[in-house]
Amino acid sequence: MSYTPLSFGPPGGPPPAPLSATLVATANPDGSSKIVVSYPGRAVQYTTLAVVSGKKLFVPPLPLAVSTSFADGFSGFEAELVDTNGDGIADGVGAGTGTGGARGYTMAGPGFEVPNLAWDLRAVTAIP
Repeated sequence: MSYTPLSFGPPGGPPPAPLSATLVATANPDGSSKIVVSYPGRAVQYTTLAVVSGKKLFVPPLPLAVSTSFADGFSGFEAELVDTNGDGIADGVGAGTGTGGARGYTMAGPGFEVPNLAWDLRAVTAIP
């Protein structure tokens, strides 16, 4: 998963570089998916449940690494799953559920809330 963090730079400056987290999903018998989130360069993981309904993915709010701390992906993450190679397994996300099909999320923490930040999710063949 890649996500755009909020920018602490000057107004009109370049946008911050996207950050990433690794999500590993395991299907549960009840239709939910266990998601284990790990963050590059950090010895911490976060476990939660996600839901896939048809082609729609919903991942609840997650802690997201930002600089030397964490912020909250407060809104959660929703999008349509896409199968780009026709093998019946989702390869990533397409349109989101925001206005005009946007994939956006809200990052929040003590004293701030920034809506409409971009995110993306793509399958990988191997986890480094």
